[in-house]
Amino acid sequence: MTEKAIPAVPASPARSNSNSGSHEADEKGNIHAQPPFDNNVLASGPGGVEPPKSLDEKSYGVARMEAISSVMTRTDRLFIFFGVFLVAYAYGLDGTLRYAYQPYATASFRTHSLLATVNVLRSVIAAAAQPTAAKIADVFGRVELVCLSVAFYVIGTIVETVSNNVETFAAGAVIYQIGYTMIMLLVMVIIADITSTRSRLLFSYIPATPFIINTWVSGDISEPVLLGSLSWRWGIGMWCIIYPFCAVPLIISLAIVGRRARRMGLLDQYKTSFQILGFKAGMVDLFWRLDVIGIILLIAVFALILVPLTIAGGFESQWSQAKVIAPLVIGVLCIPAFVVWQMRTPHPLVPFRLMRDRGVWGALGIALATTCIPC
Repeated sequence: MTEKAIPAVPASPARSNSNSGSHEADEKGNIHAQPPFDNNVLASGPGGVEPPKSLDEKSYGVARMEAISSVMTRTDRLFIFFGVFLVAYAYGLDGTLRYAYQPYATASFRTHSLLATVNVLRSVIAAAAQPTAAKIADVFGRVELVCLSVAFYVIGTIVETVSNNVETFAAGAVIYQIGYTMIMLLVMVIIADITSTRSRLLFSYIPATPFIINTWVSGDISEPVLLGSLSWRWGIGMWCIIYPFCAVPLIISLAIVGRRARRMGLLDQYKTSFQILGFKAGMVDLFWRLDVIGIILLIAVFALILVPLTIAGGFESQWSQAKVIAPLVIGVLCIPAFVVWQMRTPHPLVPFRLMRDRGVWGALGIALATTCIPC
């Protein structure tokens, strides 16, 4: 049986070419399928190929983890889960112990009243570091952010250990908090990257399990440090050695899987913003994507409002001083500036359009209930 040629039908003016494909008739009236029209060809240079000018399609970190996850074996996942558990046990135990050491540190500086100020600064930095860490992980990758968090963690711990006044101790606490917040966020991101939606809830308990253990053993560890021949400096400083050692298995596991994916050629098509746009344009793109101005305004709002409250306390004489009034006024003025900036910036730190989603309000309500309502 021979195929009959399909007669050409004149195209209707109401119909237009779409990305799904088109047809074209030859001189004999036969219709041949044409490949889908690519709008990117209009913007391409010689050869029809041009590197993208923006990174809106898919971030480097997400695309890279998708490629890496595709070559993971069950053994690889077990080693990564073990690394997550080990690093979570380390920062969980350190966080519990450090919270007990802080009053002794501020008391040794004869500034115990500023303990609340140190805690407020840590909370402010934690709030600002979470969205920043998430964006950095998408731009550069997960392994790079793990190494960066270890660097902040260790440097902050060293500064706290060698501090001789509360100002230096607070600076070290802020640097440490950046690394602490980064790794807490990153372990959850890594678990989400390598697990399915069905099993994600189960594996998300891996970094939370050490907190159950640390509650019972932290007292036995802190007692000989505080009541024995050691001091709070050793109790904090020993984590400069312990924490990097505990982070090594996770870093090595991710690096090995990433190297395997690179050898298979799965990462050749993924490039960072600096490789695509160049160093100068990449720095500008990173500046806007991190919303550096929004981060500064957010830190200013919380720090300039909450810190003066801890400094003034209940003393009436303190409230009349400029060191309390001026930061409060500037912090309040930063609130409308932050809102206006978030409405106009191309990559907002707090996208207000998400507030229309009821799922976001549900998550905010749960976070508010678990954080602010005492048990």
